[in-house]
Amino acid sequence: MPSRSVVNVNVQENYYQLRAEGVGGKIIYNNDADYRHFLTLLEQYILVNDSVQALAYCLAPDHFCLLLNQTNERGIERLMHNIVTAYNKYIDNRYGEEDLLSENNYKVTKISPDELLKVSRDIHTKNADWMDCEYSSIRAYFYDDVPVWLSKQQIAGQYGTAVKYLKFLQAA
Repeated sequence: MPSRSVVNVNVQENYYQLRAEGVGGKIIYNNDADYRHFLTLLEQYILVNDSVQALAYCLAPDHFCLLLNQTNERGIERLMHNIVTAYNKYIDNRYGEEDLLSENNYKVTKISPDELLKVSRDIHTKNADWMDCEYSSIRAYFYDDVPVWLSKQQIAGQYGTAVKYLKFLQAA
């Protein structure tokens, strides 16, 4: 469960931005295999958890950001529990490091439907090389490179064409 200083995420049919960091600022992903494993977990738990839709994501070495639509109560809580537990087990087995992520160490912000474009821009343009970021959903919005677990309709429906979205992102 997230810290008590964040919004209540037990409400269905709401949008949320989630940001999680490694405990103590530790690096979460040491190499491509770690990034890929995390994305595999995200896919696995999004597909089996019909309570959450992923709209956008970006993974950085020391944190990750997600834009989520929670369709049923406690969906984000269950998703984060599953991902944190599974990724910590992976890191412990691979590197012998325990508790890299914590269920109490992420921030959730409620997002109104009117803020979806702005928040997606914030997530997609965080990195200096955002157009070439391999571990971001940005490619899904410009190409047919859409993971089966990513739902881009809510955001894509607001900007119309990929060219318009690119201009919107570049205007930041």
